[in-house]
Amino acid sequence: MRIQSLQNRSPFLLKLTILIVLIIFFMQYTSMSLSQNKINASENIFENQSITRQANNIARSRYKSDETKNTTNQSKIDVTKTASVNEPKIIDYKEVSTNQSDVSGRKYTSYIKTYNNFEKEQSLCLSNSKTKQLSKKRNCPNSGIVTVREGGRLGNQIWEYISVWLVAEETSMEPYVPSCIKSRLSTLFDNLNLPVIRDIYHCAIKETSKNQNIILPMYIVKPELLAHRINDIKQVFSIKQTLLVQSQKKLHEGVKYLNSTFHTFVGVHARRTDYIVYLKRKYNIVPQVTNFFESAMSYFENKYPKTIFIFISDNPNWCFGEFGAKKNVYVTGRGTKHSPELDVAIMASCNHSIIDYGTFGQWGALLAGGETVYYEISPKYPSDLLGKHLSNWHTIKLS
Repeated sequence: MRIQSLQNRSPFLLKLTILIVLIIFFMQYTSMSLSQNKINASENIFENQSITRQANNIARSRYKSDETKNTTNQSKIDVTKTASVNEPKIIDYKEVSTNQSDVSGRKYTSYIKTYNNFEKEQSLCLSNSKTKQLSKKRNCPNSGIVTVREGGRLGNQIWEYISVWLVAEETSMEPYVPSCIKSRLSTLFDNLNLPVIRDIYHCAIKETSKNQNIILPMYIVKPELLAHRINDIKQVFSIKQTLLVQSQKKLHEGVKYLNSTFHTFVGVHARRTDYIVYLKRKYNIVPQVTNFFESAMSYFENKYPKTIFIFISDNPNWCFGEFGAKKNVYVTGRGTKHSPELDVAIMASCNHSIIDYGTFGQWGALLAGGETVYYEISPKYPSDLLGKHLSNWHTIKLS
């Protein structure tokens, strides 16, 4: 019976033993996992601490580098600040205060300005195109300068340039033109001698002369002053040789086209398009240019029997329609549009001129020399003023 009882108990004991073994094994495994996690955690902490130390070291080195740079910059700033007030560092066209003492020792504040931003501050240039001309550093002007604001196209800018020179001659001041005007005219003329304002960017505007700068308005014309210096025109304005060669070819084209042996060339400038509206608004007139051109051409034909008329216009088709049937008329620019510079050179290559209105035709005639017949507009109009002062300029009665 006892043996049977033990046998009955043995499965129970076996199960209990297995359970105890499993519990012991589980406890040992759990203990080992916890230990490994602690080890890994310790390693991660060490690794993170190492990365942190590296980051801190980098930050410290950068901080030291920035500190060194700041010290260097501060040193530079300090050097500038301690510069002598007797030799101020002149910057831009801005007021720079300098504390100085008068004879009695009293402190006062003076202001230094330069011409560095003069063109921009005074809005002398309308165009924003970059100029290719190099600056030539010049001696600073002793007094104020004469300059001008840019306005209009080629004919206007020639007047603006020459007006600076004429007014400077009258006032014994120094002429300086905006770089935009000189750059534009350099496409037509060689050896333009007037300096540009950029050449004196480094110069201070002196306290005694800061209000003496003369800034001429855009579209300025000075025919009364020009009339007294008319013999100097070709010295001031020398047309580029390449343009003169092209203009001679155009004159020969005209001779060949007309199959003639004419000897006297008369340049005829016919301004159309926008200017007719301007004359109506400004002077309340509607020009009768067809009658004018007919009368002027008859005048030259009677005076110079072998005459060829070279028409230059912003509307060559109109000119050809009105005068193209004449045997001594050649209209330029019909097939290929000319540049304004070439048109000026063609007019300047002629012996005499006929002009209706506008600054472009005025300068074509002035550069040609010879005799000029102009359309009468108003006693105050530039062509009429030139006719008043120049013996070779005159108007004509319309037929």
